Amino acid sequence: MDFDEHSYPSERVKKLRELFEINDILEVLECKIMDDLNIQSLYIEKLDELKFVEGFNDTISYKFTAHSIKPLEFFI
Repeated sequence: MDFDEHSYPSERVKKLRELFEINDILEVLECKIMDDLNIQSLYIEKLDELKFVEGFNDTISYKFTAHSIKPLEFFI
């Protein structure tokens, strides 16, 4: 959302694109929902949907597929 000018949020869309171009495990920083689910890192598989919210030219909704990644531990 562009709360200031209510125009197409080009810079935010570019940042979102960059996020989906990362082929790596991402650390979840501060997010209450992720904390409650005990998700500390995730891998974004694909962008499923990207569309404008009807009636709001400054708002885009998106949906993606991601997987929670747990650190691998070995005990010998």
